[in-house]
Amino acid sequence: MTTGEIVSLIGLAISAAAFVTGSVVFFKNMGRDAADRGGRNAKLESKLDFIKIQTELISAKSNAISEKLDDQNGRLIVVEQKVEAANLPALSEKVARMDESLKNARSQLEEILRREET
Repeated sequence: MTTGEIVSLIGLAISAAAFVTGSVVFFKNMGRDAADRGGRNAKLESKLDFIKIQTELISAKSNAISEKLDDQNGRLIVVEQKVEAANLPALSEKVARMDESLKNARSQLEEILRREET
């Protein structure tokens, strides 16, 4: 074996060792990248789940508020109907007539009392 062959053989051995080492490192890092992606995906999924839960809570609270508003609107309609049925503008006229009737009744009572005293 000549010197050139020996040097070529050593170079081939070194190249083969470098190829094996590079392949091992490549496949090892490929698994690590997949694990890193899995970890990132898990974090994203947990954040999405949190957002989903918060959205559902907001929706439930919004529905509860909407139901309360509907109930209050129903009560307000009833009150408005009662006020309308009470005919408030005519109420002051009624009070004035009652006041006049009371004055007349008082004066009649006073007149009767005067007659009895004499």
